[in-house]
Amino acid sequence: MSLSLALYLKASLAKTFDRSELERIVAALAEHHLVPAELKGSVRKGGKFKTGSPADLGSHLAKLEDGKALEISTANEDFKGTVDVYEDRCAIDLYLLDDFVRRRQDALLADAGAALQSVAGEGERHWQAKGSSGLSIRNFSYPRPRPPLTPRVVDRGMLIDLVDERGAASDEEKKAHRALREAALPHGAKRTVSGPLTVIEWAPGVSLADEEAMRTRLAEREAWLAEHVGGARDPNWNEAGDVRSGFIGGTPHPALTLYSAPLGVGYKAIHGAAPAAEIESTLKEVAGWIAVGRVDDKTEVSDVVIIADSRESAVALHPRMVKAGVRHVVYPGDDDTMWDPFPDGEWIEKR
Repeated sequence: MSLSLALYLKASLAKTFDRSELERIVAALAEHHLVPAELKGSVRKGGKFKTGSPADLGSHLAKLEDGKALEISTANEDFKGTVDVYEDRCAIDLYLLDDFVRRRQDALLADAGAALQSVAGEGERHWQAKGSSGLSIRNFSYPRPRPPLTPRVVDRGMLIDLVDERGAASDEEKKAHRALREAALPHGAKRTVSGPLTVIEWAPGVSLADEEAMRTRLAEREAWLAEHVGGARDPNWNEAGDVRSGFIGGTPHPALTLYSAPLGVGYKAIHGAAPAAEIESTLKEVAGWIAVGRVDDKTEVSDVVIIADSRESAVALHPRMVKAGVRHVVYPGDDDTMWDPFPDGEWIEKR
């Protein structure tokens, strides 16, 4: 398991980013054990920072020239980071990798929350948070609402969000920020407001070793964002929460209804109003084809998908399909797109 801590900051009141802020930010992160005591680093496009403490790092960053990027790590490569500095902004990306996380898994989320609260306390006077700042988890699976949305203002998979309402560029974003600052949070989540900045901890006090609790908190966050913040729906999903099927080049087939040679997938149509015995017989036949990987005329198939005549039929057929050993069903949409109402993956039931 690995985590990413990102801070994207820009000058808020002055045209030039106050470099001394970088010293204070690094000090806050180090105080809460998010920056190791011994670091090594290098500056792209020239400059020197070979080894040192967090205090040395902060001092070096305060003097870093515009357009330079400092890359830092530890000797055992369990912590890496990049700090990009420009005249009016900076970006801090820290990667807390497996061993670093494992050593501090019980306290890391609490420490990160305290650190980001401390960082946010300085923000109103000196800088403005941009983009999706906070602490995210990488390559970690958890249930998501259907249809999936790209949330406004924040990103997916964040364990801690740091947002700044001054960055709102539209009425929708202003509404999103208002929800992040004011709407009731899921049980166990914690919010701290510092002027225009808001820190939301979605799993405070949870150990990173408790993966089930982590999955629950992240799923609750995403469901909360879908309800209160909203966002853009993935174009491959419809409003019902069904995903577009990868239906490619289907041609008529004597045993199947259609066969997609590029996919090696067969399609068999079943009308929802057909007699129950007929449906059961067809499903038994299809399950047999799937089991041996070919249909009666020796056409090889990696899967056989049922085509229902409507979404309602697909939903009604699904329990009988599963019992028979047939996994996938699709139905045609208005534009002849095939939709899958039971997509693979971990999903919260559609809203």
